[in-house]
Amino acid sequence: MALLIGLVTAKLDIFFERKVPEVIRLLVSPLLTTLVSSFLLFLLIGPIGRGLASGITNVLVWMTRNLGIFGYAAFSGVQQLIVITGLHHVFGAIESQLLVDTGRNFLNPLMSVAIIAQGGAVLGYMVRNMKDAKTKELCIPSFVSVLFGITEPALMNYVIAHVVALGNGFLIHIGINTVNLNGKYFDVQAAVVDQVKRGDILVTEDIEKIKAEGYDMSVMLIATDVNGRKIGKESPGKIKKGEKIAELV
Repeated sequence: MALLIGLVTAKLDIFFERKVPEVIRLLVSPLLTTLVSSFLLFLLIGPIGRGLASGITNVLVWMTRNLGIFGYAAFSGVQQLIVITGLHHVFGAIESQLLVDTGRNFLNPLMSVAIIAQGGAVLGYMVRNMKDAKTKELCIPSFVSVLFGITEPALMNYVIAHVVALGNGFLIHIGINTVNLNGKYFDVQAAVVDQVKRGDILVTEDIEKIKAEGYDMSVMLIATDVNGRKIGKESPGKIKKGEKIAELV
């Protein structure tokens, strides 16, 4: 549920940031986002999220009981993904019921294996980026948390940000000193926090009119957040539509 409401709130925030007039945006946009997301949480997202969590949990337990080693492997692999949502606390009730019904708890060692794997992922990433002081600064406390069975820091800092690679941040500045135009001749198609893919239109501009105003139309692409990755740049100069200018490696 935490993951679902976070996604919905982010989308609502982007929607209201676009629709609410700028003069009242700072006051009205957060209020509308909170109000609408709260109603959706209690009326729609909560029941749906709870049902999904219960269904997934029941399926995983069934797999461990009926599919042998393959069921165990599937449970260990998926269990940490459930931790991201915060719904892993429901396993405590399931473990108690298993002890009552069968006299043993086979879920605990499987979760321990998953936790150890997260610690290994953090250490591996740190070794790979030993020269990066920020990486070591975050990896070491994340690994220490894993030793106590707490994998959230490792999951949020590395498994999501670096392995799954949810996104990278870039700033695009079109023209030299064109900020003085105050948006004149530009039509922005994407919001600041939007995730975009190849082929999406970010902005359109009237190049000839901007040049007529005396501005240089050089374009700057600035990487603001590349999740510890390096940028491989192509040769500078004029490019055509579809040509590669840089690559994250």
